[in-house]
Amino acid sequence: MIFLHPEFLWGFWALLIPIIIHLFDFRKSKKVLFPDIRFLKEVKQHSRKPLKLKQWLILLTRLGFIIFLVLIFAQPTIPSGNTNQIGKGATLIYIDNSQSMSSLKNAKESLFEEAKTIVQGVIDQMPKGKELILITNDDFGKFMASINLNQASEKLPAIHLSEKPFSLQKLGIKISEYAKSATQLSDVIIISDFQKSTSGLLESNLDTTLTYWVSQLTPENTQNCVVDTVYLENPGISSDGDKSINVIVSNTGKELKEDMPIKIFVGDRQVSASSITVPAYQTRSISFSLGKLEGTSSGYIQLEDYPNTFDNRFNFSLPPGYLINVLEIVGDNPSPYIKPVFGNDNIFLFSTNNYQNIDNELLENSDFIIINQIQSPTKEIILQLKSLAAKGKVVLVVPTSANNLAVYQLFLPKLKSEKLPAKQKIMTPSFTSPFFNSIIEKTTQKFEMPDATPVWSWGQDKSAILSFENSTPYLSEVIQNVFFLRGPLEEPLSDFQTHALFVPVMYGLASQSATPNKTIFNRIEEEYYDLLIKEVEPKNLIKLIKEEIEIIPNRISLGAKERVSFPKALISTGTYKISVQDSVIGYLSINLDKKESLLSPMAEDDIRKMFKGHKFVLLDEYNPNQDNLISFDSGIQLWRYALTICLLFLGMETLLIRFK
Repeated sequence: MIFLHPEFLWGFWALLIPIIIHLFDFRKSKKVLFPDIRFLKEVKQHSRKPLKLKQWLILLTRLGFIIFLVLIFAQPTIPSGNTNQIGKGATLIYIDNSQSMSSLKNAKESLFEEAKTIVQGVIDQMPKGKELILITNDDFGKFMASINLNQASEKLPAIHLSEKPFSLQKLGIKISEYAKSATQLSDVIIISDFQKSTSGLLESNLDTTLTYWVSQLTPENTQNCVVDTVYLENPGISSDGDKSINVIVSNTGKELKEDMPIKIFVGDRQVSASSITVPAYQTRSISFSLGKLEGTSSGYIQLEDYPNTFDNRFNFSLPPGYLINVLEIVGDNPSPYIKPVFGNDNIFLFSTNNYQNIDNELLENSDFIIINQIQSPTKEIILQLKSLAAKGKVVLVVPTSANNLAVYQLFLPKLKSEKLPAKQKIMTPSFTSPFFNSIIEKTTQKFEMPDATPVWSWGQDKSAILSFENSTPYLSEVIQNVFFLRGPLEEPLSDFQTHALFVPVMYGLASQSATPNKTIFNRIEEEYYDLLIKEVEPKNLIKLIKEEIEIIPNRISLGAKERVSFPKALISTGTYKISVQDSVIGYLSINLDKKESLLSPMAEDDIRKMFKGHKFVLLDEYNPNQDNLISFDSGIQLWRYALTICLLFLGMETLLIRFK
């Protein structure tokens, strides 16, 4: 047997009070003279024995009353055979309130509602005086003080779903912080759906003195479709203002999703609608024409996917034109025809650097980089350009008439010099190909093609953008995002640079460099956001505004974009207006982390492995028909029996005193 409040056992010292009263008669006697005491002595002799017995019985009832009164407050308990019992210290309760917890447990209740029901049941089972620490995903950056049971019950209804994801790593760090603090922590209760995609790994150095109670809630249906990516088909380079977007939808479930409705809104106006079929665990793409849109605007995509609806809306923003950073790297004899092509400052931000004195920051932030007839660039430049191309930048190499082949072979080892350079006719391309279809709207019946002189070669290329009439390439993508011209852009070796096709081809190459994902949407988990707007003077504040929220972020100017960051606690999904001097110059659209839409739970064995070496209990799912929500067995409570016996002794004492 154990006592929940052993400090009350000091009350047994009160047993001395009735004993002292019994042993010593503190009543004052009064002498009364009688003429004859013969009859009184006879009465005294007959009543002495019954009176002495009654006094001992009264003493015993008083001692019994005090003993069981003390036991009532000390709360004696007989422990059960179950070793998994709630400790005497504070209990940390964590509720996963990420968006995935909005998935339905059944037709009437979501996982999040069930989690709160479980926690309220736990609170109801706790002994009075128990301290709790109640935390959610919103509290990972805070230190919450312990609260009593009534405060916990009042706080519970105020907890709502959050856009912050579940993270076992962050939870483990937070548990360790509480365990090392002055709070005497004994137990941790974790209630979550334990998504495989967001859970991560638990911190390995968890406190081994704590007991971890884990309840994994599983949704009735993990089938879910979500917008994976949205991008402009022709970002920034469209002559008539028409805009089209391409939407990629992902099916994260194991069942085919047939004819799912999908709608496109610009502002609050629906501009297009269609349906899409997506096989299990696959993605499908669908295009929408938005028509002519003037200026900057924002919109969203609405899926009609059930039963999981928390990620059905996907926000995007449409800039008036993507400002493409074009960097021309020159040597001693550059072609003068390139710079005029990119003179439109509504589309391009053009810069020129000498290869012997390159601004590395400008190079890193450029989208389209042109090596303009440099005979022998450094090895470091070539390797840096290869690295940038691997990250999505586009590089165009325009050779001079005499090149250091060994350096350029770092791009393409099979590159070799043309033995007998001679002017050749460029063949008319297929204007229906993806490259030309996005930049040329109409063509005439007869299209006189230019001549050019090849100075190097790299073999055949059937996918070349432009080819000579002998089917050898003139302009090719030799490695990913790296394009080579076979000849210089100077007279008399070439007249391509003065041909009507030259500007569209340069525009087409520049449009390859646009990073469409960044121009249209962002994710809430990103560390910073790039605002694709015209340069803002440092003295002017950039504000992000959504409804009543106004944020002034930290910012860094990077040419045609402003990189902003701010505390994650301030940001939420939706579309923010980008305001400078009270004028809206653009929009920032933020969406949920894509991992949140992957609803597959962790396996039970994987959860057990994470808590290996710790006192760990995996709780059964909640059954509304059982009395206890979870098996916190506190043993047999004896204080109720002590109360009954205490009252019994009190009644016996009253009867003994009242009846002679």
